[in-house]
Amino acid sequence: MEVLRDRIKIIVDGCIDWSVDLKTYMALAGEPVRVKCALFYSYIRTNYSMAQSTGLRLMWYKNKGDLEEPIIFSEVRMSKDEDSIWFHSAELQDSGFYTCVLRNSTYCMKVSMSLTVAENESGLCYNSQIRYLEKSEVMKRKIISCPDIEDYKTSNQEPEVVWYKGISNADSTADASQHA
Repeated sequence: MEVLRDRIKIIVDGCIDWSVDLKTYMALAGEPVRVKCALFYSYIRTNYSMAQSTGLRLMWYKNKGDLEEPIIFSEVRMSKDEDSIWFHSAELQDSGFYTCVLRNSTYCMKVSMSLTVAENESGLCYNSQIRYLEKSEVMKRKIISCPDIEDYKTSNQEPEVVWYKGISNADSTADASQHA
């Protein structure tokens, strides 16, 4: 076992296992969410296309207890998009750990990512367990940004962003929301 950059690397059955990544993914039930393979963002210096061109394959598994079950992508509720899993409409049972494995006959590396799917709390328009909190100093200007908003942008349409303060709609226009 080695410790590199505050992360633990374990080699099991010839596969480098980086355990669970620090980034966690969160979504409300019914919302889309994208889980990215953290290998390409935190652990190796290559991207999905380069890895694929060198003969490496990316496989996804859902952790079920001590077992990792291969994911069969149905395209209806979830699909694989290069280095990511897209949940088109996340469900409570999607919560758990997802492992991406990058391998060929001589190389293997893997890491797990955590996904939490929750329902809105009774009478509220959010779930307090999956809110992204921002802190700011009084009387100081601060720009608030949506986490992972880039995942939802398309070439011809910007996502509509609605900001809430507490449980009331603070501003429903995308322009005003970018300069809170």
